[in-house]
Amino acid sequence: MKRAFASACTLFLLASCIQQSPLPPDQVLQKATEEMGTLNSAHFNLHATVSGNTQILPANLDGVIDASGDMQNGGNQLSFTVHADLQQASDSTTRFNGQADIVVAGQNDVYMKLDSLTVTPESALLPQALILQLLDQWWHMPSGSGAIVQTDVTPDPNLLRMQTQVITVRKDDGMTSVAGRRSYHYDIGIDPDKLTQYMKEIERRRNSPGQPPDLSSLNAQGQIWIDASTYDVRQLTWNLSSTNPAQPFQATIVVTLTNQNAPVTITPPAGAKPFPVGGLPAAANPVSSSASSGG
Repeated sequence: MKRAFASACTLFLLASCIQQSPLPPDQVLQKATEEMGTLNSAHFNLHATVSGNTQILPANLDGVIDASGDMQNGGNQLSFTVHADLQQASDSTTRFNGQADIVVAGQNDVYMKLDSLTVTPESALLPQALILQLLDQWWHMPSGSGAIVQTDVTPDPNLLRMQTQVITVRKDDGMTSVAGRRSYHYDIGIDPDKLTQYMKEIERRRNSPGQPPDLSSLNAQGQIWIDASTYDVRQLTWNLSSTNPAQPFQATIVVTLTNQNAPVTITPPAGAKPFPVGGLPAAANPVSSSASSGG
């Protein structure tokens, strides 16, 4: 019995030693930053829950967003599917549920195919008859759409690289496994000064005038998993909230990356039509007809 107990203790100690992080966090983060700078392609999955004015979305919305797809050319080209189930924070009776396929062949070369969209109750600005005209057709989106898509929806490698520079390690959780890969696991926080620079870079990429949003009331805590062999970022999770009771919001964002630098081919879809920026033809535009009948 004593021999068995001693053997068990030995195995426990060995296992404990194996699980310890062999490199300090600052070195691991530095290597991850360098590796992210060389990332050319990857498959990504993104899951986000939002509530209130998160400044992630263009309106105060509550709900869930999921995106999954591939990136190449350092994140300048993307092909993914996004599904959103959202409702207006100020009016819980208005709900948007839809799915779209998006291809970004370049910053000014963006295509979208609306697979489904339901607005309840039906909106005068977006009636179901108009939605039906947009469904199941690839549309070539207006110039500049790529910058918005890349910064708002997808994990741009350059921005992920900046995030690794912004974060501070709150706790070293040792080694764990992500998708079968041995990985460093850290609880992380935010460096406020570096975050300001990060947000300025996002605004620059959007070509947005003015100052970036004030994030002095932002509380950000998360976790990061970094591959122990390649130093690729495997998973990144953020829990965001506001410390300002006048502008409450909450958001949880989880990004998972796999197949780093595997061959990917992203090309513009065939048969795409220019998106009708000025509206659909008047004869077929249900907005104009409903507006006239409502007057």
